[in-house]
Amino acid sequence: MVTIQDLRQLSKGHSEQFTGNEKKITFLMQLTFLGVSFFLARSVFFEAAVPFFVPFWAIVVSRYRHLKWTTLVGGTIGALTLGFGQFVIILLQLCAFQLLRKIIKLPLPVLVILATIVVQICWQGVVYSGWPPLRIQFYVGCEAVLAMLMTIFFQLTLLPPHRFWTSEWT
Repeated sequence: MVTIQDLRQLSKGHSEQFTGNEKKITFLMQLTFLGVSFFLARSVFFEAAVPFFVPFWAIVVSRYRHLKWTTLVGGTIGALTLGFGQFVIILLQLCAFQLLRKIIKLPLPVLVILATIVVQICWQGVVYSGWPPLRIQFYVGCEAVLAMLMTIFFQLTLLPPHRFWTSEWT
């Protein structure tokens, strides 16, 4: 039987001491996060890619550190299936998020919104050879707000690892 203490250690990456059920749980979680990140990176809404992978990455890095590599692989493959440009945008947003996270101590939704705005304004500035039109700025703002809302949603729905298996679901 897996105890809460075992799950806390597992969430910190100390999986080498576990055998049997614990390794199966770890494998299933890795497979789940790989699939979720793949589909979140591929999400398209009204013919525009939406920022669902970066908020998921923010939660994984802060709560599920032992699953960050499988999440990154799934998100990378998902972004590459949308095209090289989308892959570059997501990669730049991840790098901007990680850099902002190291520099400033702000809540995750604020860091995600800042990373989205900075990368998208720079990207659209290159595409439009200068400052993007007002309509594009509006789209970037909507994308940033959506990213912030998704981060809040993931914070509320993805429990800390030790509570994931032990909490009551209502």
